[in-house]
Amino acid sequence: MGTDLKRDLQTRGCPVCDHLEDALFVFFSRLQFDLTHDENIRKTFADECGLCRFHTWQLAAFSSTRGIATGFPPLLSRIANELLRMADHGNEREVDQTFLRERIADCRVCGLLRQEEKTYMTRLTDFLDRKEGRSMYGASQGVCLRHLGLLVKCVSPETAEFLLREAARRLREMETNLKSYGQKLESRNRHNCTPEEKGVDRRALIRIAGAKTLSFPFG
Repeated sequence: MGTDLKRDLQTRGCPVCDHLEDALFVFFSRLQFDLTHDENIRKTFADECGLCRFHTWQLAAFSSTRGIATGFPPLLSRIANELLRMADHGNEREVDQTFLRERIADCRVCGLLRQEEKTYMTRLTDFLDRKEGRSMYGASQGVCLRHLGLLVKCVSPETAEFLLREAARRLREMETNLKSYGQKLESRNRHNCTPEEKGVDRRALIRIAGAKTLSFPFG
């Protein structure tokens, strides 16, 4: 996917999360279509044993009932065969139970997100090495705590200090805006909320926990 960091930093969310959400949308849009119309894709999906639990539900949200009815039978057959193989073994404690454990390491979407995140973070790190990049970052909303933690490990000590101070400044601003927003809601004075107060609750959650659609341990 293309990357325009100058444009991305204009978001009120986390630019890294935004990029990953775009990658998710493109991937699921294509996969749900392919599972409905392409027998080879259905076979590959079954051979891979599908996706992790979290991404299975995300895929379902992109799919129609007909899409699930068409795309999932080969996967169910594969799972049934694996379970029968385990049952036929005779002693489940001696069977490799990888199939029954959480499969984040093998999930194609988790792998996609790890790679997209790594690539984007490398570009952002290089961008922050330049004075112009730091200036634009300082005028932005910054990144979420997860991606801040990854960034400070990759940049110079001076840039890391800059990023941490900028994050603290933004969080203080959100703290003030949240308190003011809450007071105006309490007094039924919502119509007087400033642009910075509107939606500050969501922006604060993104800063603390990242984008909602990415709130799972893919990395």
